[in-house]
Amino acid sequence: MNPPDLGAIGAANNFADSTTAAVSSAINSAQDAAFSVTQRNAGSSTSISSNTTSKPASVGADWSFASREKGPSPLGSILFVALRAADVYLQYALVRYEILPRAIGYLPIGGHVIPHLSTPSTSILGLGLTPYHTLLTTFAVTAALKQIIWQLFISEQKMPATFALIVASFNTFFNTVNTLLSLHSWTSPASGASALPIGTLLFFVGIGVELVSEIQRKIFKADKKNAGKPYGGGLWAYATNINYGGYTLWRAGPKHGQILSRQVWKGLGEDKG
Repeated sequence: MNPPDLGAIGAANNFADSTTAAVSSAINSAQDAAFSVTQRNAGSSTSISSNTTSKPASVGADWSFASREKGPSPLGSILFVALRAADVYLQYALVRYEILPRAIGYLPIGGHVIPHLSTPSTSILGLGLTPYHTLLTTFAVTAALKQIIWQLFISEQKMPATFALIVASFNTFFNTVNTLLSLHSWTSPASGASALPIGTLLFFVGIGVELVSEIQRKIFKADKKNAGKPYGGGLWAYATNINYGGYTLWRAGPKHGQILSRQVWKGLGEDKG
């Protein structure tokens, strides 16, 4: 069998990550711009009417402004937690009932679903999943749990219902794409000798870095003596936005573990086909 076109593999393997980065950048840029405008307005001359420092009515409903405001948002938080929890079952169902494996046969890029890596007798916790599929579900559970912890115990910003829907839908879409790529013969980390452990390590290191860094910043800002001060200790001493670096690792790690593994084997002179 002829090897698949490397260009097609690269495109399939990097589609989710490139789009994720672009959308994340757009969302963060919109939030930062909105926050900067609000701060400039708040610090303007006292001769300016208080009406001019408030948000325009047409923009006031924009989630990008509300998401920078501090305060409770019960409806948004409940919606976000519910949607992130529902995503866990969705990712489980997609592999448990072979919805995505069947869908792979209809993809125009070719390829096939990876074979089951175990027999039903090795199903873990009675979930009806192979160990590999259980690992994919574990990724979804861990990511959802981390984000729920962040929303309920770490974040001080409002979570409007619209923003909650956008963020939860964003995660569900790309989780589904990542699950699909993890099952495809060309892009699955299970198809490489060392890709799966490397990708798994990147995932858990990344999500740990993101969570720990956000807890460290939360503790720092909870001290009234640090009001208005930027935090540069702990993991933040290594990068200005270390939490974003952690997010990038866990979001892209499982698939990029395969790329790294292939490069290692190539460097060793071993043709993995």
